[in-house]
Amino acid sequence: MTDLVDIQLAEQAKAGQDAETYRQYQLALAKHVKDSLPVEPVTQSLRHRINVSVSVKGVPTWDCTVDGTGFTMEEILAESDLLVAQLRDRYTQEV
Repeated sequence: MTDLVDIQLAEQAKAGQDAETYRQYQLALAKHVKDSLPVEPVTQSLRHRINVSVSVKGVPTWDCTVDGTGFTMEEILAESDLLVAQLRDRYTQEV
């Protein structure tokens, strides 16, 4: 019965009869969709990619990326900063 009422409300709203009814319908539909979606646990994963090479002049060079899932941007940037610091320590050439 609820589905039939929702369909009727949507048809009324489409016809421009009641904007508030249409808003309520949209909210109810969004809640229904949210409640029907399966809840999956958030998995966190990090991927570090590092490419180390030697330039034509014999200087070690490197580039790196950090990709993450389930982390905030601040956490990804902190991990990237840590990786850059470690690579600088390892591959800094003393002159």
